[in-house]
Amino acid sequence: RLQADFEKAGIETKGHPLWWAHTAGMPPWTHELKWEDGSIAREIDRVVKRSVNRYKGRIQYYDAINEAHDWCNAYNLTHEQSALETKMCCDAIHQANPDAKAVINTCFMFGENVADGRVQFGPVYDKILTPYSYMQLVEEAGTQYEAIGIQLYNPARDMLAIDKMYDRFSVFGKPVHLTELGVPSHYQPVRPNTTEGDMYCLRYMYYGPWHDVEWNERLQADWIEWFYTISYARPEVEALTWWSIEDPGYVTGSGLYYTSGIPKEGCFRLKALEKQWGFDFGKKQPSGALPPRSIPI
Repeated sequence: RLQADFEKAGIETKGHPLWWAHTAGMPPWTHELKWEDGSIAREIDRVVKRSVNRYKGRIQYYDAINEAHDWCNAYNLTHEQSALETKMCCDAIHQANPDAKAVINTCFMFGENVADGRVQFGPVYDKILTPYSYMQLVEEAGTQYEAIGIQLYNPARDMLAIDKMYDRFSVFGKPVHLTELGVPSHYQPVRPNTTEGDMYCLRYMYYGPWHDVEWNERLQADWIEWFYTISYARPEVEALTWWSIEDPGYVTGSGLYYTSGIPKEGCFRLKALEKQWGFDFGKKQPSGALPPRSIPI
């Protein structure tokens, strides 16, 4: 029903994610799947093709796999197996719909969890994969994919470091999609019943001030304007997705609207950029392609 509403409004949508080796994305009966007996490969083929076939002609973009660079490796795969797992997901998308676009989604773009020796699910290898080293293995496996997915929640880096990050991932010659994105407008406690891995993210990696300034509504709006402007200037950046429309959001307080439905200043900054750049963010074009330099939210 939501998809029908989005189509009626002319909004481009994306499927996220088709495969995620995180307990939140694994029904209990999938915990017994094994690489060695082929059951993981069979389930990837079934699950991915089922969703892509269901929305064929309606959804063009899919996050084929999510956070598979050791962060979410609940099946305890080797690095080479993780790369092949990724290839299987992308292959299944293209077999079900040759016109669909496979996005490989990654997180901790600066290797923060590697420096800390942390993963959420799976073995802690001596050399944990960064997103960059993971993408190198994916390329070596001969994977056909259409875009690299990047998550940036509350990054402590300044805009220059983010611009250099784009330089680093541009070497793969693929479009970049900012698949998950959010910074807060105010402090808000982490939600109860948060998993240990998300506690690490939300209380350590995605928490704290921006250059010694506490987050507030004006700072959130400034950050949005800076980030969207820098990203719009990068030829490889094809799409941005602000993750939480309304508070509380994954990063608490990162919604573009308060829980009351009142828009924050960031909304008006985005509308101003939309007017300045001359197109409707997120609107699907008649050809089915996003407009040049498009930035959906």
